[in-house]
Amino acid sequence: MSATAASVDAQAKINLRLCVLAREASGYHQLESLFLRIDLADTVRVATDTTQRELHCPGLELPQEQNLAYRAAVAFTEAAGWPTGFHISIDKRIPAGGGLGGGSADAGAVLR
Repeated sequence: MSATAASVDAQAKINLRLCVLAREASGYHQLESLFLRIDLADTVRVATDTTQRELHCPGLELPQEQNLAYRAAVAFTEAAGWPTGFHISIDKRIPAGGGLGGGSADAGAVLR
């Protein structure tokens, strides 16, 4: 079996408009938002030629189980049954906690 790998840029975004709408029965609120993607991006690489589940993200001191990209990969593998393992490598350029959506962008890149 050959290795499967991909590399994707995960672009940061600026929220231009956010409206919190009606509260749903679940307790969550509906949201209406308008985003603008900007050129700043993390590079996310995913390889599935392993049975391990691992994340490498230098400079981000966060347990991998709390990282949104790692959690997205785990949710995908459990729902799809493939692959059983993965290695995610993230070159962070979007500042963590900067309000630019870096974590969710990285998670989306993993799923793409």
